[in-house]
Amino acid sequence: MDLCGPMPTESQGDNKYFLSIIDDYSRKVTVFPIRNKSDVFHTFIRFQKRAERFLSKKVIAVRTDGGLKFCNKDMDNFLTELGIKHEVTNSYTPEMNGVAERFNLTALDGIKTLLKSSEVPHKFWGEALLCFTYAWNRICHKDSNKTPFEKYSGRKPSVLHLKPFGCLAYAGVPKQIRKKFDMRAKMGIMMGYAQRTKGYRIWLIDENKLVETINARFDENKRGINFKQKVNSNLGYNLNLPEIIMMMRMILIEFVRATRSNKGEVTIPNRYKQAIRSRDASKWHDAMDKEINVMMERKVWDLVDHPDNIKFLENRWVYTIKYDENNKIDRYKARLVARGNTQLRGESFDEVFSPVINFTIVRLFFTICVCLWKWTHIQVDITNAYLYANLDTVIYMKQPTGYEIDNNKVCKLRKAIYGLHQSGRQWFLELENKLIKLKFKKLKWVNCAYMFEDNVILLFYVDGMIIFGKEMENVNFVLQLLQKNFDLKIMGKTKKLLGIEFEEIGNSLFIHQISYIRRLCEIYEKIKYPVSSLPISKGQVLSKLDSPKTSEEILTVPYRNLIGSLSFIAIRTRPDIMYAVNVLSQFQANPGIKHCNCLLRLLGYLKYTQEYKLELSKVKSLKLRCYSDSDFATNRDDRVLMGGFITFIDETPISWRTFKQKSVSLSTMEAEYVSLTEAAKEFICLKNVIDNKSLNLESSENVMFCDNQAAISFFRSHR
Repeated sequence: MDLCGPMPTESQGDNKYFLSIIDDYSRKVTVFPIRNKSDVFHTFIRFQKRAERFLSKKVIAVRTDGGLKFCNKDMDNFLTELGIKHEVTNSYTPEMNGVAERFNLTALDGIKTLLKSSEVPHKFWGEALLCFTYAWNRICHKDSNKTPFEKYSGRKPSVLHLKPFGCLAYAGVPKQIRKKFDMRAKMGIMMGYAQRTKGYRIWLIDENKLVETINARFDENKRGINFKQKVNSNLGYNLNLPEIIMMMRMILIEFVRATRSNKGEVTIPNRYKQAIRSRDASKWHDAMDKEINVMMERKVWDLVDHPDNIKFLENRWVYTIKYDENNKIDRYKARLVARGNTQLRGESFDEVFSPVINFTIVRLFFTICVCLWKWTHIQVDITNAYLYANLDTVIYMKQPTGYEIDNNKVCKLRKAIYGLHQSGRQWFLELENKLIKLKFKKLKWVNCAYMFEDNVILLFYVDGMIIFGKEMENVNFVLQLLQKNFDLKIMGKTKKLLGIEFEEIGNSLFIHQISYIRRLCEIYEKIKYPVSSLPISKGQVLSKLDSPKTSEEILTVPYRNLIGSLSFIAIRTRPDIMYAVNVLSQFQANPGIKHCNCLLRLLGYLKYTQEYKLELSKVKSLKLRCYSDSDFATNRDDRVLMGGFITFIDETPISWRTFKQKSVSLSTMEAEYVSLTEAAKEFICLKNVIDNKSLNLESSENVMFCDNQAAISFFRSHR
């Protein structure tokens, strides 16, 4: 243990020092803010009694420096009487008490960080210390995969209740003491976690006092210390913001509400206890029973005696609800997953890579197989796919919660249960081996694509499959082969895949994300975003100079969330917004008002064009055409250029991308040539897939287009 202080400012309670006591085995830290050095002795006695009662073990030794606050008559007599060894470091050698000394330095850094980020007065350093230590004991450190709290107490701590120190808090007022005109909550500042009860320590701003309560709500995006000042100053800063920015601050909450209202207000439990206590407990029980029955059928584990000195993984239940096309509840689903976050590389897993099919390849094969060859197609899902894969390492897991048979037994895993780091890879290897045994031929130049007897092509993405067949008889034959090895759920013609909707109108095939775009627009419907006919204005120049410069100006808006949603749309079905999304995504870390306005303008364009669909059926030949382009010196921050390309098969767009180049180009020729090079990489990849001998396709003349004569001449001269 060690004493730190005196501090330049007294804390609440007039404390000048703090005593840190660290358990040498678990590294759990207990801190005590104290007024004087003479309080060390009585503080240690209080700690010693509590620790021995909690652990049912005696303190064996204490290590301190040689200061008089530790080496005095009272302390020596007390330790000698109890038989506790007192280890004292040599003079001027703090390294001998390195654990305690190092923590004090870390704690001071933590205190300074919390006070600075929250902007609370320095007199709250004691509260910051307690809050920092509380979190410190609940995170893993480099020497262990267990937290100090778990090693000390034997149970895993929860971190779901942690809140930012100094954030705005509203402490509820019990109705028993609330008068008719009293507010239901009082404004305060989050100061840490209750010491004697379950709850939080909140400093009430108006009453200037500290309370402990569990009935509290928090706004984690606002600082409590300056919120009241902003309110009293008539929101001087906020009035300078457009109304749309103010509305966007509520979007994250509205997203959750909108999702729940669309899903029928069904609460999905986070834990087993919540599930069995919910109003839908019987349905969750049925879902868990179904999961366990599948695991028993596939012999996922063997129950064995607990091996000595062997670590075993925890597990948990994950719950969800599946909905049909009409957004009505289809079924309740429960999945048992291992806590793979406690696995150590090299001990219970090594290789984890598992390839998945690129959606460009999905568009390519739908264009060729369905639109050009007029083949049929069907979508298939493999039930509990990972549970077919064998493990190549020995892993022990605790018995499933709620289905324990013998407390002295553990599960020795035989299959790649969900949650393990290597499960995805093991499933990929298992499926690939099975397909090869069934005489499928792997297509070159592309992952997760196989061909069977020149009349069936199979694409798979994790546990989902798309099967293209020359005739329905060929598809049925392949399905029979697969059903002998896997439990298949046949979903009919492909209607929705990876969030993309497939729609056949007459002889034409379209892909779109109309439903997704509508839901996105509904979430942001309270914002009166402008309707635009362009994704981004012509000649629009954005810069980091438009970003906020101080912490007071930083906008707490869901800019990153909206960028993520728009990126998903742009990559899958909407090449027309790809450039705009790429430009705006460069300002996610610190968006300004100008950036937000452009982003909302893009959302308005998307709403205006939400019915747009990408037609894949405009193909009569396999001629590849690729168009590349680049800007020059439009980025005022670093002058690094933006490039892009789009590739067509006949008249059907298959692949597109925009990107920021990796270096500064000194001329338009260099800029265009770099973009042309990136386009050529994609072009060659697609050409290799089309020229695959297994597909027996007739090659056509392929052309690349560039609008810069210097780049074209340079390209031709170096072929």
